[in-house]
Amino acid sequence: MASLTSVSSVAFFISLWIFVRTFDEFEDITAYPGDTVTLPCRAPNSTNITAVEWIRPDLKPEYVFVYQDQHFNTSNQHPSFKNRVELKDSEMKDGNVSLILKNVGSADLGMYKCYIAMDNLSWSSLVNLYVHAVPINITAEAGETITLPCKWPSIMPLFGVKVIRPDLDPNVVFFYSEFVLWFLLLDDDYPNTQHISYNNRVELKDSEMTDGEATLILKHVTINDSGTYECYVYDITLIPVPRNPALISIINLDVHSLANPDSSMLRIILHLVVFCPYFISTLLMVSLCPCRATERNPPAFMMTSPTREDD
Repeated sequence: MASLTSVSSVAFFISLWIFVRTFDEFEDITAYPGDTVTLPCRAPNSTNITAVEWIRPDLKPEYVFVYQDQHFNTSNQHPSFKNRVELKDSEMKDGNVSLILKNVGSADLGMYKCYIAMDNLSWSSLVNLYVHAVPINITAEAGETITLPCKWPSIMPLFGVKVIRPDLDPNVVFFYSEFVLWFLLLDDDYPNTQHISYNNRVELKDSEMTDGEATLILKHVTINDSGTYECYVYDITLIPVPRNPALISIINLDVHSLANPDSSMLRIILHLVVFCPYFISTLLMVSLCPCRATERNPPAFMMTSPTREDD
């Protein structure tokens, strides 16, 4: 049964590969958060363009930008792209319908499809947009169990996740895929060797990676776990470039050792030695103050008993 599943999985991904290769153009674009990028798309000639669609299949609604009937249609545009997209050339000279995307964020990572309709011809292209991850700093104490966040913003299902520490050799902290045969066939660097220090200490928070959740649980952290972790994911939009998974999370982990009990007790004793005399002297001063005040200020009125006169 397992072998049948593997065969069917490979057949599925090969069909996806063929589907992607039916597009006329394919290009990778890399950006940093806050950048303005251009997603390229150009018709092969200057034939009259009747319609242009930019979509992201993983979104609902999927429309990023639409031109139809000689005007731009924003009625079905995904709200995240409102006021952030425009054509590089509004007149579409020489068939140029490249799209400008402003203020790029991590949620913009994914595959964009460009469709061009002309008088007697159609044209299509794919653009994979990669957005560099912003590092996350996490602090922990030795012995704790922590999570290393890794979340794929697309709703496209994941078929693999890889977490590495570049300073280690081997550098693999965790690797998981339901389609191992796919990697064996297409990836010369199949990550099959986990660093020994992470054996039996790491697992996915969600084993099914539902909604792109690839967060990793790391148990019983030690000082030696301090370092930089990089989380890569594979989803079906990355099929054309199986050797370049998306880097979606960078975590800087700093693990502190637990305080030594002996040193803690020593600090308590030192505090007692230093502060106790001050506390005792303050208490004595407060207790003596009323008595001194009484001695300095005798009562103004004193009762005296009458004296008896001699007969």
